[in-house]
Amino acid sequence: MEADKHWRFFFGGLDILSRCEVITESNSKDSAVVLQDLPKLLSPFRAEVVEAFNKSNTFTNVSDLFSKTQTDVLFDPVIADIHIPVSLQTASVRGYDFEEGIPEDFKIIFDGQVLAVATFCSSNNFPWGIVDVRDKLKELLSGKIEFIETPPCLTHTALVVLNKGAKQEQDTRDVFVELGSTFNFKEFARSLYWNFILELGEFYVCCKTKNKIEKAVSKIHKLESLLLIDLKNFLETRWFEVLTRRRIVDLSKRKMVEVLSAVSEYNSNLQDLEDETRDLEDTRKVNRRLDEFLIKGSLIQDYLLPEKLDSELSMRVVEHSRLEIEAYATNTTVYVSALIGAVIGSILTLVIAYLAGNLNIAHTSLGNSVCTISALLNRAYSLCAKAT
Repeated sequence: MEADKHWRFFFGGLDILSRCEVITESNSKDSAVVLQDLPKLLSPFRAEVVEAFNKSNTFTNVSDLFSKTQTDVLFDPVIADIHIPVSLQTASVRGYDFEEGIPEDFKIIFDGQVLAVATFCSSNNFPWGIVDVRDKLKELLSGKIEFIETPPCLTHTALVVLNKGAKQEQDTRDVFVELGSTFNFKEFARSLYWNFILELGEFYVCCKTKNKIEKAVSKIHKLESLLLIDLKNFLETRWFEVLTRRRIVDLSKRKMVEVLSAVSEYNSNLQDLEDETRDLEDTRKVNRRLDEFLIKGSLIQDYLLPEKLDSELSMRVVEHSRLEIEAYATNTTVYVSALIGAVIGSILTLVIAYLAGNLNIAHTSLGNSVCTISALLNRAYSLCAKAT
């Protein structure tokens, strides 16, 4: 290698293996069996990715990193070359004044989860073209294969390959690897994958879980705000707007369930992150290069410390809304019962009064009839007496 130039490797999270969860659920209930069979289950999916690379006019020299299928990985890494002239490097405009020696040739290593972008250049300038390489890969996958871009999308910290005995820069976040005078990129890439990239994947698993936690926290805060707005609208409705109140109550009940579900999801993901972080810490203890890389890049502090959620506050918001709704339901029941009682009482009063009135009329008519009949009988008796 040239004395003033080195191979520099940068890394980013580009996850296209999320469908593993779907495959796991749809093929077996035994997780141990599924994990063992996942490479075979993902084989057609990997073939789809390789085909996309081969059909691309952007990436060249596409090949497998390993000559034989690796049973210890879900997705055998793919290696490829890409040439991006300086005139087409959009990111370079922000980082350079079009100085000479800007790298235009790059190599990638991609295992479906971690993207490594390498270039041969001087360490004096940051090779902004790596950003364009990442964007080209995203463009290749977009619309064909689902992917999740997991921060750090590309690290500013680089792993730099130096000749043995070469001077290392002191004021830098880069991590240096010393090699002998001979260098074969593919052989080094294989060693790098087993000793660094594969275990860096544990870091990106943690990052993905941390992102889920932050999304859950954001969702909970949004739902809390909407729930309080519903409560405010509910309290501002007038007593006779029954349908409006019922609609708001239904919406509030749904949001309360969603808050509880999101809090449960948050706690579950938080526990997952703790377990994953513990595994990563164990790996860092035995992989000093990975530990140095994460420390120099401040990656743990910047990407693995999730936003904390005040679960008790969320529960108080839900409980307050629930109590207001219950109070409304209780009062409504009392009002309705009183109204129904008043209506029934009024109806019964009218019926009784009506019946009582009819009975009085009937009694009076019967009395009059009896009197009339008695008078007629007395008159007949008088006439008979006179005749005799």
